[in-house]
Amino acid sequence: MESDVIVEGFLKANDNGIRYMNFIADGDSSMHAQIMDRVPVWGKHVKKLECANHITKCLRSNLEKLVTEKPSYKGKGKLCKRTRVRIVSSVRCAIRKRSDETNRILATKKLEHAIRNTTSHIYGDHKLFNPDFCKAKSKVSHHDQNQDDDSEVECEDIFQEQSEFWDAGTSLQAQEDSRGNKATRIGLLEERITIQEYINIKAKDNIEIKVEPCGLIIDKKFKYLAASPDGKVIDKENNEIGLIEIKNLVHDKNLTLTQAAISLKNFCLEKVSSGTNTNLQLKNNHNYFYQCQALLHIYDSPWIDFVVKTLNPYDIFIQRIEKNTALWKKMVAKLTAFYDLALLPEIASPRHKKYPGIREPGNWYADENNIKKKTPSLKKKERKRKDLTTDDEEEQGPSNLNDHKKTIRRTRRKCSQLKFLGRRISHERIEEDNNSKWYSGTVTGVLTETDGADGAEYEVNMTRTYVRKTNRGTTPHGIMERAMSCVVNEHRSVRSTASEFEINHMTLTRFIKKCTEVGSSNVTVGYFGNRKVFNDLQEQALERYLLNASYIYFGLAPKKVRRLAYECAEKFSIHMPQSWVENKCAGLGEVMDRYKFSASDIWNIDETGITTVQKPSKTVGAKGVKQVGGITSAGRGYLVTVCRSVNAIGNTIPPMMIFPRKHFKDHFIRDGPQGVCGGAHPSGWMTAENFLIFLQHFVKHIKPSTAHPVLLLLDNHNSHLAVTILAFAKLNGIVMLSFPPHCSHKLQPLDRTVYGPLKIRCNSTGLLAEK
Repeated sequence: MESDVIVEGFLKANDNGIRYMNFIADGDSSMHAQIMDRVPVWGKHVKKLECANHITKCLRSNLEKLVTEKPSYKGKGKLCKRTRVRIVSSVRCAIRKRSDETNRILATKKLEHAIRNTTSHIYGDHKLFNPDFCKAKSKVSHHDQNQDDDSEVECEDIFQEQSEFWDAGTSLQAQEDSRGNKATRIGLLEERITIQEYINIKAKDNIEIKVEPCGLIIDKKFKYLAASPDGKVIDKENNEIGLIEIKNLVHDKNLTLTQAAISLKNFCLEKVSSGTNTNLQLKNNHNYFYQCQALLHIYDSPWIDFVVKTLNPYDIFIQRIEKNTALWKKMVAKLTAFYDLALLPEIASPRHKKYPGIREPGNWYADENNIKKKTPSLKKKERKRKDLTTDDEEEQGPSNLNDHKKTIRRTRRKCSQLKFLGRRISHERIEEDNNSKWYSGTVTGVLTETDGADGAEYEVNMTRTYVRKTNRGTTPHGIMERAMSCVVNEHRSVRSTASEFEINHMTLTRFIKKCTEVGSSNVTVGYFGNRKVFNDLQEQALERYLLNASYIYFGLAPKKVRRLAYECAEKFSIHMPQSWVENKCAGLGEVMDRYKFSASDIWNIDETGITTVQKPSKTVGAKGVKQVGGITSAGRGYLVTVCRSVNAIGNTIPPMMIFPRKHFKDHFIRDGPQGVCGGAHPSGWMTAENFLIFLQHFVKHIKPSTAHPVLLLLDNHNSHLAVTILAFAKLNGIVMLSFPPHCSHKLQPLDRTVYGPLKIRCNSTGLLAEK
């Protein structure tokens, strides 16, 4: 079935002018042979790309199966867990290493050699490995080999250990390409020229400076933060040392910096008016401003000159920026969280170009200045918020977060402290009248402290409760009767009376009409739910009984629950529906209980596809040969859908055939079975229109009626669920019962007993006819 879908996709794509020449599949997949066989002309040129993940997954599964079947292989110096992981990692590294080579034949031989000698490499014998893959020393101490054990602790750094054996050289051209795009490279080339122009501008202002190159500077406190300014500025006159950051803008718009600041919203500069003067300055919320602040604090410099230059037309701007300590504290918090929650896990276990993608830090930082803006409603109502507890803690009773943390630390695995972000929780609020009320909601943000810390405050998205927008349907019954009396007895108009009593005039009109027909005592006003047999107290008593029965391991099945409900209603003389009385059971009865079908009235309908080109059957060949050739039709053939119906005692009616044509012709079924009917569709599949034709064919032969109905078992295909089909079935006494989804392969009688032998017979008959 899967191969049919893929081949169908290849052919459909070809009809739209697209040809897939490469596809990725597992190493043992038969899809490639199917495509080469059934896709005409260009199918034999399609190439299959092997899936490296499938290879390593199968290898790991077989290793785990081996040690499970033979436990003696476990232990020190054998196939312990660390060794199994290292074998799989080494094979994956060999595949990655050889996948980039252009000479595929040589790469295949090298890969085979590397995989065959993987175990020798893992256990310390590196003589058989190629030097371009394994650079380890041939001697490995016996002490290191004996450190293997079969504990469940994961390997500390397997990938780094394997990477020491990789040839990780990078060409000069690759290093050049990594320096950025075209605009970045042009900016780097113009950097020295811009520095000289900067020195000349300062010299005109009688400021003698010197610019020296500056490399990568690592922060003394936060070792994971580093910066690389474009130069170190030495002011000889004032004996100061600052920094310089240059931005050489490359664009195709003929705009000066002032024009760009006015017309471009995302430009780094903006116009600022001070008195009668209008100047340019760097935007405080731009990425360049944050970059300058990071350079200042990492290098610990008092100021930095920010230089912007454009060549089309020529223009240059210089601004001196000083430290902003408050902003830097916020930046450090964000950078630290990004390093801990996103970058560090990505380094340890990369997910780049893998599902579900690289890690994102998420909701890890909240600006303290925006806390008051986020919770205005909480302060207005002056509500107090208690510590958050999860639903599990609520069931256990009041507990302390610290106690919960201690419990977590006692577990076998090392877990972090209790987190609430993104979880659904229940929490208690103290209202204005000092009454407490429990609410449930989802934690969407952290306002103060960190997630899980004592005393942390959270932003919770409360569950929405619906509030009615109108008061329609809430008028008391007595007021409705007085309004009706004014209309009927005093002969007043409906609209004026409705306006006087503040009732909708259509509501009053319907009320008067109903009262005239059935009497005012039987008419209700407003919106009411479904009609109930039991009141709330009776339902609660039944609920308690059922729960207590389940707690003591004597729970009732659904059918017994319905019978119990019927017995309770009969015992207490409660009015119940007529179906309850007839079936001696609550709810609707089973289909067989309601209709009492005999075996001859139970029919099963299903469709199957039969192609005009048959697959070769199994033949006798030489032992050990995986592929044995056979002569068959080179064409793809056509798909004809056959729809049959069989009842429980084995009787059948003539089938229906759907041909892959736009219009049906009578000669399509000229030599078919006696009484066969036909239909047509461009795809050859069953549709709602064709299924209606089959139902008419079914009614013609079986002759069901509402007085003598029949049961029709079928699947949930959308062609069986059209409104016209359901109406036709109801009118002709056909009770349709569908199988549960995804269960047809087990429950469909025709699939289990009829269509299998039919296809085998058609296949063998077709092959004999071809021969």
